[in-house]
Amino acid sequence: MPLWERTHDLKAHRPAFEIKCRFCDSLMMFRYSEVYPEENVILARRNGLNVVEYKCPRCSLIEKFYVEDEREYLQKMLDMRDGRRLYLPPKEEWEAEHEEIKKRLAILGYM
Repeated sequence: MPLWERTHDLKAHRPAFEIKCRFCDSLMMFRYSEVYPEENVILARRNGLNVVEYKCPRCSLIEKFYVEDEREYLQKMLDMRDGRRLYLPPKEEWEAEHEEIKKRLAILGYM
C-alpha cells in the first residue's frame, strides 16, 4: 500500500496514514502543496515531485514530505492550479489553528 494517495484535486496528494506531531502527539494540519512536474535535479528525482507541508497546531512543529509521482499527473495538478506551483488551503481549513493562536496571544498579553 502506498504511503501517499492521489487526490485528483488541488492538494494533489494526501497521506494514507495519520500524521501526528512527534513532540506533542497532536494531529498535524495540512499547510501547503507545491508541485514540480519537471525533473528536479537538485533533489535527484527523475519523476515529478510534490512538496507537502504539515504543521502542528499545538507546538508549531513543521514537517515536510517529498512525494514523488509521475510528471503527467503533477502537470495536470499544475494546470488545475492555473500554472501556480503553490496551493494553500482555504481560510476555513485554518480556523482550528486560529483559535489556538488567539489563546497563546492572550496568555502573552496581546489580546
